[in-house]
Amino acid sequence: MNAGYVRLSRDDDKRNYVSIENQKLIINQYAADHGVVIDRWYEDDGISGYIFDRPGFQQMMADLDKDIDTVYVKDFSRLGRHNAKVLLLLDEFQERGVFVYTGRENFCTDFKSIAAEAAQGDGTVPKAAKNFWKGAEKRNRISWETEHGKTESTQSGAF
Repeated sequence: MNAGYVRLSRDDDKRNYVSIENQKLIINQYAADHGVVIDRWYEDDGISGYIFDRPGFQQMMADLDKDIDTVYVKDFSRLGRHNAKVLLLLDEFQERGVFVYTGRENFCTDFKSIAAEAAQGDGTVPKAAKNFWKGAEKRNRISWETEHGKTESTQSGAF
């Protein structure tokens, strides 16, 4: 069975619904492009990605052992915002034989391909890991720059 998971952390004037729906559109488009239909949706609206005790997420994890073969997300940050925990989560998916596809990054946790790439022995980090960390690094930089800009604006009286 193919499951879709969507999450958004804030309720900004009821715009979450649109953002959740946009995530579903991205996932559905990715799935359709690959001849797949999403059979079940799991959703967490208004809950931070740093928290892994989310109702929709917990239900999806419980259902992994029942009938889920593949989980589709817009990007890795929808699974969680704590990189180390997301990597452990991907390891858990692998142990359970569940693939994860990301629509935005057009990435699949095809662990055999990742392992083959890592086993090339050239000392480089597999492309999947690089993409994951580059995205996290970019999010952290943008967050810092935003906060730094707010602080400077407040101190100068412009904010």
